[in-house]
Amino acid sequence: MAHDWPGNIREVENAIEHAFILCHEGYIDIRHLPEELRARGSAAGWGSDIGSAHDILEGQAIRTALERNAFNRIAAARTLGIHKTTLFRQMEKLGITPPKQDGRNRCNK
Repeated sequence: MAHDWPGNIREVENAIEHAFILCHEGYIDIRHLPEELRARGSAAGWGSDIGSAHDILEGQAIRTALERNAFNRIAAARTLGIHKTTLFRQMEKLGITPPKQDGRNRCNK
């Protein structure tokens, strides 16, 4: 769940196909995933310090706030209880690219 899936749906499909091929039992497990995903999911892959865990959680919170606010970054910052410039800085620091759709220009029907 912490993987950013930068390769979009094709990366997800490839990971599932990889796991399906390696899985001879009933359920796909973490050991069936590609190595690069397993390494990111381990403490060694993320680093064992609290800062890395904080960054992961913060990134998830930002993505969730953006989704819940229709990708309106100002509303997402308000939801998170931070200033909009803080949100923009954190997104840049964590490598979260601004969404293609801009929540400010939503049409109200």
